[in-house]
Amino acid sequence: MIELSAEVRSSAERLDRFARLFSALGHPLRLAIVECVLKCGGASWSDIVKYLESLFGRLNPNTINFHLTKLILDGVIRKVDGEYLVVESTLNRRVFSIIAEELG
Repeated sequence: MIELSAEVRSSAERLDRFARLFSALGHPLRLAIVECVLKCGGASWSDIVKYLESLFGRLNPNTINFHLTKLILDGVIRKVDGEYLVVESTLNRRVFSIIAEELG
């Protein structure tokens, strides 16, 4: 069995995190959720629903919850005291600054 160096493992883990990030953002509803949260500086459930429905029309709450949950599980969004926020981490600070600039 080939032993991977710490540098190679670290690089592979970084690539895996970026792949999950881009996968999480790879759906129009999820990207719109991120856009809403970025524009609002944090958003409640009702803010997100209102924003999404202004873009896409009436949506099933289960659909919104599915996409919001994916963003949370993939570390893009977090919930604090009933408000959804974009996770500010070293991994995605540059990515989100580009996204915020494009979406804002």
